[in-house]
Amino acid sequence: MLRVDASRFKLRGRRRLVIWLLLIVLPVVGLLLGLFVPRAGTTIEFGSGSLFESSSGEVSPVFLASEYHDTYTTLWLANAHDPDKRSRLADIPHAPGWDIEASVNPIQPAVAVLAIPPGGWDPASHASLLVISKDGVRHLATNLELRGGLLWSDDGRHLVAQRAGIVLVLDASSGTVVADWKPTRTHSAHPVAMTNDTLWVATLQSSGTAIAEVQLTESGPVTVERLKLSDGVTRDWTLSPDGSRLAFTEQHGLDLRVRVVPLHDDDVPHLVSSRWSVAERPSSGSWDDVGPSGSPVWRPDGRLDFGTWDEAASEAGFTLPIAWDQRGEWLALRSLDGSGPGKVTGERLAFRGPDGSLVQASDGLSFVGWWAV
Repeated sequence: MLRVDASRFKLRGRRRLVIWLLLIVLPVVGLLLGLFVPRAGTTIEFGSGSLFESSSGEVSPVFLASEYHDTYTTLWLANAHDPDKRSRLADIPHAPGWDIEASVNPIQPAVAVLAIPPGGWDPASHASLLVISKDGVRHLATNLELRGGLLWSDDGRHLVAQRAGIVLVLDASSGTVVADWKPTRTHSAHPVAMTNDTLWVATLQSSGTAIAEVQLTESGPVTVERLKLSDGVTRDWTLSPDGSRLAFTEQHGLDLRVRVVPLHDDDVPHLVSSRWSVAERPSSGSWDDVGPSGSPVWRPDGRLDFGTWDEAASEAGFTLPIAWDQRGEWLALRSLDGSGPGKVTGERLAFRGPDGSLVQASDGLSFVGWWAV
């Protein structure tokens, strides 16, 4: 007769049950506690051909654009005069639903990318920083904020990003943190530009918006000056080529207006007189001298361009500038269908050439920056 030890059978069954429960519960607990952090070592798929060099005889400058897909974003290189003839630079895999942030090196053919790798889910801490150049891909840092801003220093030696509310300056070659700066009493910080050893950061607070000048010294970053820009919300901050003025858009609901302020003197803030014009001093000094406007962009010669939409309804749309090329001949634009902010029904990337003609790119492309060649 076959005998079965019931107590031993029950014990083994309980052990199996415990093991299965642990296999199910531990990963869930790990996710909740943040123990399983997504890895930065994702595979970047490159396009074919020589994409990092361009003939000096090109009739228009080369630009970099991105095209979002649910689980990856494609980076394209193209010429402004014919943006539909483009070459694939790379496909950047990322977590479903989260697009990348990218910034082009101002002096070398390279692009920095912030992306949440597959398996990540938190835009506040799971973004990884990588640089794509002719030498391949370099993974520089992890645990960064996806929407915390990303920019190069003017000499291309440093990158600026954020981690846990702290603004980081990283060595663009190694990813080493060379300086960090934590703003105080601030809802959010937005890196604007880095010139030489000076970092400009816009800070949004309950009392309005300010611009902080942070000097990088051997003993660490030092806040030299904090200038109030507005009692409200601002956006589109951009530093003039000579570093003397800051242009931005002041926003009150759907009321947007371009402002320009000097950074190093006590003079009356500069205003913008009209579209496609140089910033100059108004006789009255009133903010009301500027009508509805937005997206200020500096030309290499120091003049300022911006967009308006007073006549958008009758013209079936309007354009907002994005960036001038290095020679100030080609302007990247957002071509918008609609009558103004909050009333936009469509958008496409476009370019205005030296002769004033407008060339539109295919749907789905977003301008990243002008490619250094």
